[in-house]
Amino acid sequence: MINRYYHYICNDIEKELYATILEGLMEYQEKIYFYNKPNVTPTLIGQLFKMVLYDNPRIFYTSTQGYQIGSSFTTLVLKPKYFFPLQSVLELQEWLDECIVEICRPIIRLDDQFSKEIYIHNYLVENIKYSHSAVAQPINAYTVVGTLLENNSVCAGVALSFKLLMDYLDISCIVATGIATNNAGITERHAWNLVYIDDSYYQMDVTWDLLDGQKDWVIKYDYFNLTTQEMYQSRVPDYEYPLCFNQFYNYFVYMNAVVHSPNELTAFVSNQIFRGEKRIYFKYTFDSREMKTKLPRYLRTVPLLGRYQYWINEIMHTVLVMRI
Repeated sequence: MINRYYHYICNDIEKELYATILEGLMEYQEKIYFYNKPNVTPTLIGQLFKMVLYDNPRIFYTSTQGYQIGSSFTTLVLKPKYFFPLQSVLELQEWLDECIVEICRPIIRLDDQFSKEIYIHNYLVENIKYSHSAVAQPINAYTVVGTLLENNSVCAGVALSFKLLMDYLDISCIVATGIATNNAGITERHAWNLVYIDDSYYQMDVTWDLLDGQKDWVIKYDYFNLTTQEMYQSRVPDYEYPLCFNQFYNYFVYMNAVVHSPNELTAFVSNQIFRGEKRIYFKYTFDSREMKTKLPRYLRTVPLLGRYQYWINEIMHTVLVMRI
């Protein structure tokens, strides 16, 4: 279990630089100095600055978008851009502590890590508004304060907030970054998470569940605890993150909601109706590239289904049927 993953993957020289940056940010230093050496470059300092912030989401008063690096013959100077005066930072830290405790209060005594994880996932999905427009993206939307205080966030703020809450719950979590291509074919920089449960890592993208769910006014789990192979269908990571191969805590596997054929699909839906379920959510593993056309045909064979609406994620092979 590794809580500061980026520190863990640094070599000895990088660890020293990482420690200098972390100390400087914790002390609210306006300028952080480094000796100018051949192996200490502005690019490396900028990379380590971001790694420190990904490992330490409580440092909310600057962001990966806010810094400058200057150089002279003998030194490099990192100048973080701080969003708040120091007194405001201290007040916000107190508020953040209270907020974390309040969010986690209902689950703090649970032993089941999956229950804790799904509770935090749902809290973020239900309470955060995603900033689609650049005009609506203040710089602290990239931090936990913009996300949890203002309920206004981008993917980095969501991923950092998820890690912050997982850290408090003593569940190891990594903020992952890379290039992602969404269902609309749009490619852009993105942040998501890896979470460590019962000796295995899982890939988690709260932001994409949030976006898909809020668009359709439902809670979705299409990107909840995926394998590396599943997640990397849509993204290229910046780093070599831990391999995720276990499926036990994948949402659909854990809920016993995976179907392997059209017959299993109709049987699963029928069983859910028999149990009185209005929300019928499952993952299909069989090859059906025209599921949007075929699903109504499958559902016509299900008795007592009644009126319904449905959503399909053809990339992740998930279907959500809501009975009306």
